[in-house]
Amino acid sequence: MNRVQVTVVIPNYNGKECISACLDSVLEGTVLPEIIVVDNGSSDGSPEMIRKKYPQVRLVRLGANTGFCHAVNTGIHACRTEFVFLLNDDTVVERAVLKNCWMRSFLPKGCFPCRR
Repeated sequence: MNRVQVTVVIPNYNGKECISACLDSVLEGTVLPEIIVVDNGSSDGSPEMIRKKYPQVRLVRLGANTGFCHAVNTGIHACRTEFVFLLNDDTVVERAVLKNCWMRSFLPKGCFPCRR
């Protein structure tokens, strides 16, 4: 699997019931990104589950629920890549979505379309 210069940032708050499907869909993709989950003080065991089941994911734990925007910005600041792809913890992506978006970022003016 090819590693690309993109980081997937996923804010999480008590998302234990849905974040596995999200992470599995990213990890089953056609490219391997850096993945950062920013936990917003969850109390449902999701941080522990992520650490145990997904050791390749960087888990950033915040002490309290500081809100979606703060969690996203924390994840972006922790990135080591040029490109960032934001996902909600209840999102499932198609296999080629990261590759397609990353490849389209090299089009003139750096813009790329999203299709449904």
